[in-house]
Amino acid sequence: MNEDYQFKIIQGTFTPPEALKIIMDMINSKILYHNVEMFSSNIRFGKPSEFSKMRLEELNTISRILNEKMSEAGRMGKRLKVEGVITISLID
Repeated sequence: MNEDYQFKIIQGTFTPPEALKIIMDMINSKILYHNVEMFSSNIRFGKPSEFSKMRLEELNTISRILNEKMSEAGRMGKRLKVEGVITISLID
């Protein structure tokens, strides 16, 4: 039986600094998680987790792009509509 669950984690209109803080807090949490995974894998197996290494690169790229876009939105005096939905699927 496959089921999907969706949860609205973020929903609202924010200033660029507010939106950046909310999103970056989540990204930084994921960066911390993958840094711990890399350290743990290095200790246990003598090499870093390739998956965590790849995700760290992706998350750092996302972080850089978000910072650029939020700065641009701030210079334009814009507000941002942010929606974040988490989907969880039960799989076999």
